[in-house]
Amino acid sequence: MIALIFPYDYIVMTILLLIILFSLWKGFIQSILGLFAWLGSILITIYSYSSFANFLSKQILKIEIFQNYEYFSTIIGIVIAIPIIFLISLFILKKVRIIISSDVDKQILGKVFDKILGAMYGALFSYLVLTALLIMLERYKFENINYWLNNKSNIIFAINEFNKNNIYLIDPINEIKD
Repeated sequence: MIALIFPYDYIVMTILLLIILFSLWKGFIQSILGLFAWLGSILITIYSYSSFANFLSKQILKIEIFQNYEYFSTIIGIVIAIPIIFLISLFILKKVRIIISSDVDKQILGKVFDKILGAMYGALFSYLVLTALLIMLERYKFENINYWLNNKSNIIFAINEFNKNNIYLIDPINEIKD
């Protein structure tokens, strides 16, 4: 049976190919370390923003205008602390990534394997992004959008069928049902 390619399949293929080409260009080591830098920055921010926000709110309360607005100064402290900690930790972790990945750039054979593994990483990352989108649509009861995507794109339909036949069988929560 010959499957038709819907217009939305071209959009999905373009996005998937861009992710794969970007990962091929960056290489596996750069892609993984970049992902770890972002995840590390998020975790550092989650675990350390409260103490920095408390420090900032105490400093804001020392300003005469804000002395009667303790709740407001707490909110300002949180709003300022989160992006500052995130950006500083992201900057530091990106520098660590550059130091770690500099060894791979010195070897030709290492570069070739790095690029090939980068393309495979891009394909896997593309699949995971689409799978996460489909799981989110199904778990949070967006049936209309999920139905529309499955009927308008053979690629999304194939990924959804693969997930139903293989991935959802090992789902420990068992919330996703046909």
